[in-house]
Amino acid sequence: MTKQYYGGQAVIEGVMMRGRKSMAIAVRNPQGKIVLHEEPLKAKIYTASWGKWPFVRGLALLWDALGLGMRALMWSGEVASQEEEGEPVEFSGPVAWTTIAASLAFAIGLFFLLPTFASRWLA
Repeated sequence: MTKQYYGGQAVIEGVMMRGRKSMAIAVRNPQGKIVLHEEPLKAKIYTASWGKWPFVRGLALLWDALGLGMRALMWSGEVASQEEEGEPVEFSGPVAWTTIAASLAFAIGLFFLLPTFASRWLA
């Protein structure tokens, strides 16, 4: 029996599924139709020589999965936020990166810095 390498995640109003060579997203738009998007995956990350080192391979694949998931969520958000006329709402470039940076800073402050300083204050 051959091993199957498939996985996925939920996205806004849909699902993203990935295999070894490509990923596909299926999202329901506001008009009720299913919109599909497929893109090939970069095979180099899976076949590189450094892929034989378990820790490095794990970090690289985790980073790849995070990027793939973010791209899928951004695309599904654009499709789900389309108006009735079909005009997409753009959430890319500086707006997207500013939002991601602010969210990351907030999460680090809330879950790392705040408990660290609170434990010093309580001790």
